[in-house]
Amino acid sequence: MFHKETECMFKKILFHALIGGVFFIIGASLHDFAEIRGPGNFLAYAGMLYAGIATVLILLGVNLPSIIKDSANKKARKELLEYKKLLDVGALTKEEFESKASELKKKIL
Repeated sequence: MFHKETECMFKKILFHALIGGVFFIIGASLHDFAEIRGPGNFLAYAGMLYAGIATVLILLGVNLPSIIKDSANKKARKELLEYKKLLDVGALTKEEFESKASELKKKIL
């Protein structure tokens, strides 16, 4: 259980660091190549600040929005429906279904 939580936290940090990195690269490009100094500095520093603050908040347990959880949620929902179909056709026992369903419901909720 701890491993999955750590992996999810790492993915969230990476996701938000990438967003911050994109802003930094755009700002640095504006600053250096287009010679648009003010907005370029702002975007570069805002990107670094965003990535740093997002990382600290995630480590403190704040639930920041992320597409990662949404995709995992959709995958778990789809998997639960597949197990339900297997139960309905008799390929799984009720106990097997309940076991898998309880695991998937934890991911969904």
